[in-house]
Amino acid sequence: MNYTFNSNIVSDLHKDAYGFRPSVEFSMLWELSSDDEKQEIWDDLIAIVERNIDVEEAAERKATEAFEAQVAVMLQNGADSRETALRWIVESMELSEVELCYGGEHVCFLMGIPFTYRTELNAVVAEMQQETA
Repeated sequence: MNYTFNSNIVSDLHKDAYGFRPSVEFSMLWELSSDDEKQEIWDDLIAIVERNIDVEEAAERKATEAFEAQVAVMLQNGADSRETALRWIVESMELSEVELCYGGEHVCFLMGIPFTYRTELNAVVAEMQQETA
């Protein structure tokens, strides 16, 4: 059998799969397992991570579609530019001054959209911060 597991990073892989570090029980199970069993555990963790990635990518696509639809609605409802539409969207989120300090990246995180939007959202957030200063 070709072993691909790595005992040095299995804890990281577990965290990627489940969102938390492995328990003492898992660690003991890992240490007491044969190489074949470790490979099986490893392969299961890899499969879970791959499923999680697929789910996250689908959610991000859906959030992006919803966000772009929201921008289109804002443009239809009187926003004179994409920047104005983005501003209206960010304003509707009613973010605190502290939240605005995190910039466009925080808006992306909250909306579940890719961080590639952060540049144009940073401009909107910066403008909003200047007005409240």
